[in-house]
Amino acid sequence: MAILQVGEDWRLARCLCGAVLGRYQEHSKGNGTRNIFRLLKFAIRPVSSLNIEPFRIPLSAFLVEDMTEFVRAHATYRFVILDDEEELPRILIWLFKPSIQLAYTTPTPYVIQKSASIHAAKVLFKILTSSERTSDLRTILAKYPGFPQAEYLSYPIYVCRRLSGLLRESNNAYPETLRMMTGLEVGWLHRA
Repeated sequence: MAILQVGEDWRLARCLCGAVLGRYQEHSKGNGTRNIFRLLKFAIRPVSSLNIEPFRIPLSAFLVEDMTEFVRAHATYRFVILDDEEELPRILIWLFKPSIQLAYTTPTPYVIQKSASIHAAKVLFKILTSSERTSDLRTILAKYPGFPQAEYLSYPIYVCRRLSGLLRESNNAYPETLRMMTGLEVGWLHRA
C-alpha cells in the first residue's frame, strides 16, 4: 500500500528490472528474521498465458483507493504525498468529495482525455514548490485547515510527477473562477 509512517524503518523493494514494487521491513522473530512487504497496488500486474487483455485501471484510481482506506479507517481526508527517493513532501491533498460523477471537457489535453463522463474524486490540492519542499513542513501545513493532522502517503517520484500532471490538468478544466477554494486548487482524480 505504500504507506509510510514517520519513524518506521521501511526500505525500497525493487524488481529485478529496477522498478519500485513497494517497501519492506525486517522483523526479528525467534532465531531468524523475516521480511514484511507493502507492495504498491499499481506496481504489480497479473499475467496470464491466455491472450486476454488486462483491465486498464487509471493510476489515479489506485491513489484514491489508498486515500479512501484512510477515510474508512481513521476518518481522515487530508494527505501529504511524499516521494520515496528524497522523502520530501510533494503534494498536499484534501479528499473533498471521494465519489462524484463528472462530465468535463478540457481545452488542451495532455494527460487526461479531452472530454469524458467519469466516476471521480473531487480534491483540493497544493503542489509544493522546490523551496516549500525543503522548508519546515509544519509551517506549511499550519496554513491550511486540518493539514497538521494529515496522513502521509509515500510513492515513487515518477508517480508524484504523474499525479501533479493529472491534478494540474483537471484544475485547468474548471472555469477560471472555480479553480481555487480555501487557498487550495480544485481538481479531480479519476476512479475505476
